[in-house]
Amino acid sequence: FVDYWMERFLQLNDNRIFVSYERLTDDDMGAEEAIRMTRFLGQMEGVTPIDIESVPCVWKSVVKYKDSLKASNNSQQQRRRLDPLHHDSQRSGPTERPYTPELLSSMSDMLI
Repeated sequence: FVDYWMERFLQLNDNRIFVSYERLTDDDMGAEEAIRMTRFLGQMEGVTPIDIESVPCVWKSVVKYKDSLKASNNSQQQRRRLDPLHHDSQRSGPTERPYTPELLSSMSDMLI
């Protein structure tokens, strides 16, 4: 699977970015990863990114929104909902990645 995508777009080596989910959602590295993505996307014609100074705030609002929900719930504030039947997002997923040693080796060889 990885071989297919890496080989299919070899001509784009200078025009692609690799983003790690773990790094993007990390409390210490996430905002910097979002800034890196913003700068990369800003190189593309027709893309006008937000100001770099705003990226950490937007990152925190989008990626770490559950932290702000916990804080607001602790202060007894309720979120106003336009749709009373709306359920909270279930963006939490598995924390383990079931990669086989062979798949990890193949991915590592491609990236090196």
